Amino acid sequence: MTWTVKFGPAAEAEIDEALVWYENQSQGLGAELARAIRVAESALKIDPQRFPVLYTSISGRQVHRVVLRRFPFSLHYLIDREMVTVIACMHARRDPRRSGASSLPAGRINSPQCIASAWNRQRSRVLDAFQREA
Repeated sequence: MTWTVKFGPAAEAEIDEALVWYENQSQGLGAELARAIRVAESALKIDPQRFPVLYTSISGRQVHRVVLRRFPFSLHYLIDREMVTVIACMHARRDPRRSGASSLPAGRINSPQCIASAWNRQRSRVLDAFQREA
């Protein structure tokens, strides 16, 4: 069975922003990120349930995550019958509430409180996207 993969508006916007940023850093790097996203998308089309569940919502829907190779991003998605809906493309160290800013301050990256705080902000962002897609 081949699954249909759909990218929600929030995920598309995050991907577009990341592609532009990486391409501005080094010519061709944006294309490499696009390839990494296509590889993850292909894996989702084959077997989206093989990737871990991050959490289950109150309504019982499970949010899964596939981590991109080489890049610090992951795709967060929902599975519904034969459709996979990507609701977010999240940078591993970015504060989702602040555009272009790192969620982990320099010099405190290994602080457990800092990591927990960043995780809570990311989780909040995914929950918000989940609510919009539901």
